[in-house]
Amino acid sequence: MTWDELKASFTGNAAAAYDATLGRLSAAIQATPAAFEAKVTSFFALLAECKANLDRIQARLPNPPRTQADANDIARYAEMKSLYDALVLGISRNAVQVPQVGIAPAVVIVVGAVGLTVAGVAWAVAAWEYAASLRDQTAFMAQELDARVAASQRGTQLQPTTATPPSAPAPGGGGSGDDDKKGGAWMWLLGIGAAAAAAAFIVPKLGKG
Repeated sequence: MTWDELKASFTGNAAAAYDATLGRLSAAIQATPAAFEAKVTSFFALLAECKANLDRIQARLPNPPRTQADANDIARYAEMKSLYDALVLGISRNAVQVPQVGIAPAVVIVVGAVGLTVAGVAWAVAAWEYAASLRDQTAFMAQELDARVAASQRGTQLQPTTATPPSAPAPGGGGSGDDDKKGGAWMWLLGIGAAAAAAAFIVPKLGKG
């Protein structure tokens, strides 16, 4: 999957994938939350890898850009960072701080010091493949920028690449009318800004429905 395919898939399918997952799994998550712990922990690990890759990319980007290629890289980084922020926001909107003594009734899975509600667990399951794909794409971009810097230090120049790394397929899935009753209404926020003018991502925000 290319970066453009990942971006389009998330924008078009994230809400339906979440609604379908919550509708299908909410009862199972409440009944046996431990069965979902590995998936949620893996999702958090993917987010950490994405963040590390994004930090590595940011450190390699020229500021200000010197060429059109630099400007393109900055725009691509901004898009990737916005998708990462959307994935994190889907978790943070559905998380609670776990008290030192006892666990809040809404918490079904605890990862580190954060407890997730049923909606948070469903988001981690629904968005796992998006996070895996973003991890792959950010790692590839970071490696590409490292290679460019190394080539520049040697006095050579790499040709622009159009290759893309192997990447986890984005999930499909669709929702049904009943999902709104189970999952609540979602609002769509986040515009990416001038650096990524052509892109807009969906940011899920749990509400009352």
